[in-house]
Amino acid sequence: MENIVAFEKRPIHFVPSCHTSSAQTSDSGPRGKAVSGLTEWQKSKIARYIDDNIDTCIRVGELGQQVGLSASRFSKGFKVSFGKSPYEYVLSRRIDAAMYLMTSTGDPLSHIAQICGLSDQAHLSKIFKRVVGMTPLKWRREPDPLLSTAAPCPRWTRLLPPIKRALVG
Repeated sequence: MENIVAFEKRPIHFVPSCHTSSAQTSDSGPRGKAVSGLTEWQKSKIARYIDDNIDTCIRVGELGQQVGLSASRFSKGFKVSFGKSPYEYVLSRRIDAAMYLMTSTGDPLSHIAQICGLSDQAHLSKIFKRVVGMTPLKWRREPDPLLSTAAPCPRWTRLLPPIKRALVG
């Protein structure tokens, strides 16, 4: 009986499978189990889906369905692949869209917030300051393209007013 107890207390070592693709990096999840990331096609499909739907409510379950994964499995794989949670990534893309609109239009911040899927100007200001480090009004007066976390998405031109869209497209 003593041998069984001693055996159960030994640490279990995980050996990753040699069939894991280099696109699917692994990270150690809870209980020492490896969590693989999303494949390249899943990453590009999700990034495109988020950019195309930046003005709507985006739920983790919807994102998982886009690539055939449960919300839980998707969240874990997303964090491994993108380095942040789906929620944090969507917020950063909303801020990128807001930056794009602030430099492309003279629309009030309250309108830009709604266009970017945020509830109101206060929500935009709070998230913007957390992500960028300054208020949207200050950034708008002195835009610094180096503060943007990513390049603007060409599909965001649909967020512009019709007259601006005609000039851009």
